[in-house]
Amino acid sequence: MSRKSTVPPKAWLALENGSVYEGLSAGAGGTAQGEVVFTTSMTGYVETLTDPSYWGQIVVATNPHIGNHGVQLEDRQWDRIAAAGYVVADKTSPDSPGMDGRSLRRFLQEGGVVAASGLPTRDLALMIRGAGALRGVLTTEKASSKALVALARRVPAMEGRSLSRLVSVREPRVFGRSRRRVSLLDLGSKRALIDTLIESGVSVKAFPARTSAATLLKEGPEAVVLSSGPGDPAAMRPEIETTRELMRSGVPVLGICLGYQLLGLAAGASSFKLKFGHHGANHPVKDLQTGQVLITTQNHGFALKAGSLPSGWRETHRSLNDGTLEGFKHRHAAGLQFHPEGAPGPREARELVRRFLNRSS
Repeated sequence: MSRKSTVPPKAWLALENGSVYEGLSAGAGGTAQGEVVFTTSMTGYVETLTDPSYWGQIVVATNPHIGNHGVQLEDRQWDRIAAAGYVVADKTSPDSPGMDGRSLRRFLQEGGVVAASGLPTRDLALMIRGAGALRGVLTTEKASSKALVALARRVPAMEGRSLSRLVSVREPRVFGRSRRRVSLLDLGSKRALIDTLIESGVSVKAFPARTSAATLLKEGPEAVVLSSGPGDPAAMRPEIETTRELMRSGVPVLGICLGYQLLGLAAGASSFKLKFGHHGANHPVKDLQTGQVLITTQNHGFALKAGSLPSGWRETHRSLNDGTLEGFKHRHAAGLQFHPEGAPGPREARELVRRFLNRSS
């Protein structure tokens, strides 16, 4: 006897501009809210969902087939799903099991994350490109379109929000066994960054986001790494002051994504909100010294203003998509706006981390 198929309950995505979309639930029931952004990654949805930089955001996947190879838990970048919600196009892919039998739908349900399938995700991406990142709600709880749009308009904007303390380690943690030690200010680090540092020959001690410079330097690390993470860098005044103190210490400092932005702000540069952010694993970035083009993984909604860095700070990388600044160097400091660790995406930029650490040793 054949099993009777069960149609999932409906789900709705409402945006602050008045748009409302209806699809099917692909995760947990309930209501999620946040800034709605899109990612162009074709694979790596587990890594995307568990990237702490997506905290407070509803992620729209432009690739139509998301979930068709299931979930491998070893791909997780954090101990739980960070994204507030998830939107995909295909109605059936989220049910495909992975090697351990876990489907994307089950992964989202277990994580308590609201998701929807069957939405026109590429149309949504075009809308966001035109209007900019939009506040929204994703829900399985039926309500009028007017009520849902009103709720979306009450969602807090990302500007002015300091979020790293919500996704950072609670207590210091040590990774790796090398005698070469690096302190990591965990602003929402992915596990792949820690793996990349260990593969470069160092052990890593991760500290909570509000750790002082004195504590980060206390055990004599050969370098301090400022990780990626969510939120508005300009709202992170304590972390900016900590970064400024680290720079004055003379110990080499490497900033990744949000950490890069904090380095720039500590130096006196200014930041701004990108129209729709950079999210995905196929962003071309040019090395201004060698001319090499790297295909990079990116996940950020803010950027540093080109030309706002003070004298002595050399620009090293530029985005070939929109020309935004992607890297800089200054004496013992360096910053990369993209994610050299990948996860998801190419790993070719990991070499930049190894070079920095070898120059620091």
